[in-house]
Amino acid sequence: PGKNNGKGYEGILKEPLFSEKRGFYDAPIEVSISTEEEQTSVRYTLDGSQPTVYHGQLYEKPIPITTTTTLRAMAFREGWRSSKVMTHSYVFVNDVARQPANPSGWPDNWGANSEVNRNDGSRNGIVPADYEMDPRVVENTLPGYGIRDALLDIPSVSIVMSQDDFIRPGSGIYAMPQTRIEKPCSIEYLLPDGSSGFQENCKIEVHGNSSRRPWRMQKHSLRITFTSDQGAARLNYPLFPESPVSNFNKLVLRACFTDSWGLVSWGSSRYRPNDSQYIRDVWMKKSLQAMGQTSSHGNFVHLYVNGLYFGLHNLTERLEDDFFSNHLGGDEQDWEINEDFSSPGRRWSQMMQIDASTPEGFAEIQSFVDMENFADYMLLHFYADSEDWPHHNGYAAANTNSGDGRFRFFVWDQEIVLDKFTWNRYDRSEGVGALFQKLRRNSAFRLLFADQAHKHLSPGGALSLNQSQQRYLNLANQIDKAIVAESARWGDTQASTPYGNRVKQPNPLTNVNHDHYPPAPNAPDIFFTREDSWIAERDNILNHYLPTLHDPNSRFAILSELRIEGLYPHAPAPEFSINPGHIVSGTPIELQSKGGIIYYTLDGTDPRQEERILQTILLNDGAAASAIIPENAAFKRDWIKPAFSEGRGWKRGFTGIGYETSPSDYKGFIGLNVAEMRNLNSSVYIRVSFSVANEMKLDDVMELRLDMRYDDGFIAYLNGNRVAQANAPVISPDWNSTARTTNPDSAASIFQSFDITSYKHLLVKGKNLLAIHGLNGSINSSDLLITPRLVASSPDNSRQNTNAMEYTGAIALSQSALLKARTLHKGEWSALNEAYYILESPAAHENLVISEIMYHPSDSEILEFVELLNISDQTLSLSGVHFNSGVEFEFEQGATLPPGMRTLIARSASELTTTVSGINIAGEFQNGTRLANNGEVVELVALDGSMIQILNYDDKSPWPIKADGKGPSLVLVNPRTNPDPNDPANWRLSKFHGGSPGKAEPRGFTGEPSEDHDADGLPAIAEYYFGTSDLDPSDRTQALTISIESFNDAEIPGNYLTISLLHQTAAQDVKAIIEFSEDLILWSGEPSRVISISETPVREGLERLIFRSVFPLRTLDHEFVRLRFQ
Repeated sequence: PGKNNGKGYEGILKEPLFSEKRGFYDAPIEVSISTEEEQTSVRYTLDGSQPTVYHGQLYEKPIPITTTTTLRAMAFREGWRSSKVMTHSYVFVNDVARQPANPSGWPDNWGANSEVNRNDGSRNGIVPADYEMDPRVVENTLPGYGIRDALLDIPSVSIVMSQDDFIRPGSGIYAMPQTRIEKPCSIEYLLPDGSSGFQENCKIEVHGNSSRRPWRMQKHSLRITFTSDQGAARLNYPLFPESPVSNFNKLVLRACFTDSWGLVSWGSSRYRPNDSQYIRDVWMKKSLQAMGQTSSHGNFVHLYVNGLYFGLHNLTERLEDDFFSNHLGGDEQDWEINEDFSSPGRRWSQMMQIDASTPEGFAEIQSFVDMENFADYMLLHFYADSEDWPHHNGYAAANTNSGDGRFRFFVWDQEIVLDKFTWNRYDRSEGVGALFQKLRRNSAFRLLFADQAHKHLSPGGALSLNQSQQRYLNLANQIDKAIVAESARWGDTQASTPYGNRVKQPNPLTNVNHDHYPPAPNAPDIFFTREDSWIAERDNILNHYLPTLHDPNSRFAILSELRIEGLYPHAPAPEFSINPGHIVSGTPIELQSKGGIIYYTLDGTDPRQEERILQTILLNDGAAASAIIPENAAFKRDWIKPAFSEGRGWKRGFTGIGYETSPSDYKGFIGLNVAEMRNLNSSVYIRVSFSVANEMKLDDVMELRLDMRYDDGFIAYLNGNRVAQANAPVISPDWNSTARTTNPDSAASIFQSFDITSYKHLLVKGKNLLAIHGLNGSINSSDLLITPRLVASSPDNSRQNTNAMEYTGAIALSQSALLKARTLHKGEWSALNEAYYILESPAAHENLVISEIMYHPSDSEILEFVELLNISDQTLSLSGVHFNSGVEFEFEQGATLPPGMRTLIARSASELTTTVSGINIAGEFQNGTRLANNGEVVELVALDGSMIQILNYDDKSPWPIKADGKGPSLVLVNPRTNPDPNDPANWRLSKFHGGSPGKAEPRGFTGEPSEDHDADGLPAIAEYYFGTSDLDPSDRTQALTISIESFNDAEIPGNYLTISLLHQTAAQDVKAIIEFSEDLILWSGEPSRVISISETPVREGLERLIFRSVFPLRTLDHEFVRLRFQ
C-alpha cells in the first residue's frame, strides 16, 4: 500500500511438453521436450530437484532414458513468468528388482536419533539406511509371483523432490521423521495398464505418531497435502472408484506400522512382525462401510521416491474437516472434530453432561449421537478385538452448524485387530469408551445395540462369518502379488537393523493362539516372505480366528461375550423362513424361535412398545451393615459368603461406612464410623444383608445396577461372587490392600452406577448378602466412604405394541411390507429381526413379452438371442418360466425382472457380452438348442403351465426379410401394448446391425420434418434418414447423388438413371420413396419402377443404398426423379 506495484509479466509460460508419457518401460527411450511459446529455454533435472533459470541442464536435444529416471523440466523466458515444473517418472520395472544396498546419490545412513542412541550400544544413535531389494526373495519367487508381476499388479505412486529435502541427515523429512516439517514435491499416480493417472505438485511430510520413531519403525508413513502454494489447491481425480468423492485436500501413504514387516522394535504381547498382513486397518474401514456407515476409502500402491522403490503402502483419505464436508455435507468449518478426545470440543463436552441412564436423558442425548452409527462402530471394534482403542484412535465428528449436530464415529489406525481373543475393551472408559459406558446403563440403548448386533452378525450381515471372511480375502487378493515386492524391500528389517527386538517363535510352532504365531521363517537370519509368513497368517485369520468369533461353543464367540456384558439378550430372536427381497404374492413366511412368544408388525413399527420400567430398590442408603478392619489374613474369603458367622470384632451400624477428619465433606453420609482404621489398615470388610420378596419375579429383572459412593476404591461380592470393582488392585486383593488410585471427594459424594445385570442370576428370594472390600488410597488417608445401593429394574408392562400381532401361523403378504419381529421370553425382549419383502407378480401373458429376437445373425451364429420385457409396473417372478419349443431354457428359482426391464437368453453369453456391454443375460440356450434360420414356433410358458407367448416367426415376406442373416434383428413394435406376436405387421427391423439386445431402441424422428436449421437445402427429416446433421451445412457430402451409369449385364443393356443415398440404419421409422416423372406433374413411386443394386456398410449404423431405374434412358426423351420421405 502506498507504493508502486511490483514488476509485472508479459505472460505466463505453460508447462513443457514431454514426448513420452510417464509410466513403466522395458526398453530405452528418448524424451523430447517442447514448449508452446517461442523464444523459451528449458532446463531439466534428473536428481529430483526443481530446475531454475540457473539450476539444471539446458535442454538442447532428446534425453536418453535407459533406466528408472525422474525427469523434471521448467520453461523460462525473459520478461515472462516461468512455467510450473513438470515431472515425469519413467520406471524400468526389471531394474527395480536389482535395487542395490548403496544406490548412487543416496546416503549410507538416515541421521542420528536420541532414542536409538539409548538402545544401540556404541553405535552413537546412527540410523542405518535401508534400500536393497533382498536377492534371497528376488531370486526365489513362484511362477507368476516374480518382482515384475508384483510391481505391475497394483498402481504406483512416484514422489519426486529434492534429495536433501527427503533424506539428507539433519534436514530431510525421512532422516528427521519425528520433526513435523513439510517439503515441496511432485506426486504421480501410475497405472500399470498405461491408462492416465495424475501428476500434481504438493507438499509432503512424515505422518503418524509412534511409527515416526526410528527405534520403532524403519519404514515411515507419509502425508500429502495439496495446496495452491505448490499446485492445485485440491486433487481432482477419481482415485477410489467406490467412493462418491473425487477431490482431496490430504492423502496418507500408510506404511501399516504394527501390521507390517518394517518394524524395528515392538511389544510382542501387543504386536510383532510375524503376523503382519498390511490389510487389518483397511478391513476395519471396509467393514464399517459394509455396515452402512461412512468410512475413509483407500487402495494399495507401490511407492517410489526419486526413482527408488520404497515398498507397499496403503493410500487413503485423511480424516479432517474436508473429509467430513465432502462425504457428509456442510462447509469445512461447520464440523466439530474430536480425535482421541483429549481436548474435546464444546458440543462433546455438553453431551457428556447428560445422564443417559434415564428415559429422559436417553431421549436428550439422541440429538447428540447417531445411535445406530455409534452402536455399529463399537460393535465392530468389540468384534475385531481392537487393542489400541478406545483410549487411542477414536474419531468423532458432528456438523454443529448446518447439520443435525449428531456425532458420527469413524475407524482410524486399527492395525492391531483380529490378533488376540483376550483383548477385551468392554469396560474401558477412556476416549470414546466414556460415552459407551454412559449409554450402556440405559436398557433402550442396550437393546438398540443388540438390534444392530443381530443385524450384522446374522447370515448375510456385514459381520457374518461368510461376509467377514470374503471381505478379508478380497483385500488379501488385492496385494497377493504386491506383497512379494514388499517382502524383498522390507522383509528383513528386524534382522538387518543392528538394534531393536529379535523375533521369537511360538511354542509349540503350531499354536495358532500364541503371541508369536506364525513361526518366523529362515531362522536365525530371519526374513519374512509371502509363502512362509503372510499366507500362514492370512489362512489363520480366515480359517481359525474369524470362525472362532462365530463358534457358539467358544468362550471367545462375540455373542457369548456380548451376553456376558449385558449387551445382547438371552431371549432368542425370531428366524424367518424366507430371506428378504422379492417374493411371489401369497408365498407363506414362517417365523420360529427357540422359546417365548413372537410378536410382529408389518407397518414398520417396533413390535416392542416403549417400556415403562419399575425400579425396585433391593438395598438402599442407610441399610443395616456390619464392618471389621482385618488385622491379618485369618478370614481368607469366607467373610464374603452369606453363611459366614461374623462373631467378635464386627461393628454394626448403617451404610455408609467410613470416617472423616474434615466433617464438612462427608457430613450426613456416614452411618458406621470406622475411624480406627486410619494409620492401621487401608482395607475394611463390609457385609450388608438384604431380602428379596417372594412375590418378586426374578426372571423379569431386566437390569441389576449397583450404585456406589466410594472413597477411594472397592470390590463388591453378591452372595459370594465378585460382581463389580473400582480402583481395585491388579492382582488378587489381600487383607491390607490399597486402592490403585484415589477418587476425589467431589466424585465420591455422588453415586456412580455399575451394571451387574449379567450377575442377576445370583439373586435368590429371601436373604441375600452384598459384601464389600472397601479400599482407601493410603493407610493414613484423611477419610473413607463406602455407600452401596442395589436397584433391580423390571418391565412394568411387557405387552407388545398395539399394532403388533402374535405369531400363530405362516404370514401371507398381500402387498410389499417391512416385517419386524421380536421374541418376548420370560419378560425379556429379543433383538429385532426385520426383512423387507417386495411382492412380485408371477410372469404371465399380461405382463411379459418377447420383445426382440435375433434368429440369424450375420456376423456369427452364436450371437443368437431372445429378449424378454416386463411391460407391467410390478416386479415379475420368473421362477420356473421356460421355453417349450424353439430353444430350451428354464429360469432359476428366485429369478426376477423389475418393471420396465429387459433380460436376455443367449446362445453364447460370453460372446454377446463381448459385443454389447452392460446387458442383463439370464442364461444360455440349453442342451445345444438354437433358433432356426428359416423360422419356427417359439413357446414361452409360465410356472403354472399357462402359455405366456407363442411366436411363429418366418424369414419370408410379409415378415421383415433382412432379419434373415442381413444384420438386423426382429423388434416388437409398441411392446407395452402387448400386440399379437404372430402378426408380421407388429415386427420391424432393429435400427442397428446386430440388434439392440437388452436395451430399448432409440426414439425415432422428432421435430418438424420440413425444417432446415442449417439452410443447406435438406429438410430435417432427410438429414435424419441420411444420418447427417441439420445443424451443420457441411455435413451432407455424398448424402444423395444421382448419376447415369452403364449396365451392360442388364436385361436391356444401356445407360440407366442411378440413385445413391446414405441411410442411417437406426432410422427405421422413416421410409425414403424414389419417385419418377416425365412432366413434373404426375409422379410414380411404385416399387416396380426401381431395382436395388447394393447395400454397403459405411460405418457402424450407416449404410449406402444404390438403386437404378427399370428402364434405360434411351427409351425415354427425359425423366425426372425425386426422393420423398414418409
